[in-house]
Amino acid sequence: MDQIPAEYVARYGFNLRQVLILAVCALFTAVAALPGVDMEPPVRVLTFALFGVGGLLMLYNAASRKVALRVDAAGILLGGPPVRYRSGSVLVPWAEIAEVVLFTQVVHGGHSRHRFRYVGVRRTGAAQAPPAGSVRRAAEAVSAALLSHVPAEVVRNSRAASGWKLDEQALRAAIAYHGPTVPVVDLG
Repeated sequence: MDQIPAEYVARYGFNLRQVLILAVCALFTAVAALPGVDMEPPVRVLTFALFGVGGLLMLYNAASRKVALRVDAAGILLGGPPVRYRSGSVLVPWAEIAEVVLFTQVVHGGHSRHRFRYVGVRRTGAAQAPPAGSVRRAAEAVSAALLSHVPAEVVRNSRAASGWKLDEQALRAAIAYHGPTVPVVDLG
């Protein structure tokens, strides 16, 4: 008897990079909080805002363990950021999925290069209509410039594997089981 594959679930969580960033945030925040440190008030406030609040948000995201991506019989859930999870999550039913698209964004910063892997969905027919709004149009313009090799509609319906680990082999297996007619395309 064949065992039915479990759903594929990726959750937000901690990794080494996040722990190191959180340590740096805690260090900068602690230094800014020390009374003997000679720091101008605007710099102190900015340090608390960037490193204190930013670190707390990052800690919340990782500790939330919310679902970042799920593939099951219902379709593909593209989980939103933990701080606005309800409004940012989208469940795309199998009937609306034309293909699953994997792609990579390379970000250059100084002497380093970071690669962000994405999982996107190209939707069928009427499901393709994008939400309106000037913020959405601005985001699409930026995406078009940074991800010119990926259709805008796929970028709209995608999630970066940031703050969670993508297991491509398990993802492909779950798609093959739950959505056997849906192809997986890797745009690199």
